[in-house]
Amino acid sequence: GEFWYVCSGASELQVGSPPDEYVRLSAALIPERTLTDIDKDIQRTSTNPEIQQSEAVKKMRRLLIAFAARNPTIGYCQSMNFVACMLLLHLDEEPAFWVL
Repeated sequence: GEFWYVCSGASELQVGSPPDEYVRLSAALIPERTLTDIDKDIQRTSTNPEIQQSEAVKKMRRLLIAFAARNPTIGYCQSMNFVACMLLLHLDEEPAFWVL
């Protein structure tokens, strides 16, 4: 995971941003439609009820909200949940955000 974090340029993006940028963005208000789309897709990431209630789902939701807040022109695109899920398998939450 660290390889992608460094080679993607994510580490440089993070260093050039305020220290609490991810925390701020992950709690940002985004359009209701975007949030609805994120929540629908997160439920499709896994059909396992235990996973759907896990901390991993909460991390994925925060990551996608932060992405939508930082990139309002893009917002959220269907199936970004799968990309976020794969990143979270290999990186901690905040580095995964910067790679995304």
